[in-house]
Amino acid sequence: MPLQFADRLNNVETSAIRELFKLLGKPGIISFAGGFPDPAMFDVEGLKEASSKALNEEPGGALQYGATEGYQPMREQLSSFMATKGATVSAQELIVTTGSQQALDLLGKTMISPGDKVIVEGPTFWPPSSASGCTAQS
Repeated sequence: MPLQFADRLNNVETSAIRELFKLLGKPGIISFAGGFPDPAMFDVEGLKEASSKALNEEPGGALQYGATEGYQPMREQLSSFMATKGATVSAQELIVTTGSQQALDLLGKTMISPGDKVIVEGPTFWPPSSASGCTAQS
């Protein structure tokens, strides 16, 4: 028995971003678009060390969903780091998102009301789920 999908999938079009990601896995291609950094730049050893420390010291906090505003100890560390750069910002004034999609969603919820007109360049991640009812123009 074939699966029945929602009608909205009948008119799904490809996006420039989706097509871009198909190319990015090819050897020799380093792209500055699409949030796809050069894997040689990943701090694998640092990530291993940080992951191990988090899992040993606070496994529940490391593996569980957290508050929308982000992990409090990280926000405190960022506040201290920003102070060394001359920016005074408290941990309560910072939001650490789990990725660009959460940041865009929060921005949409905060800055865009239903019916507002929003101009974006293409390709884009528009529309954020929170901005339904808005008119996007590209």
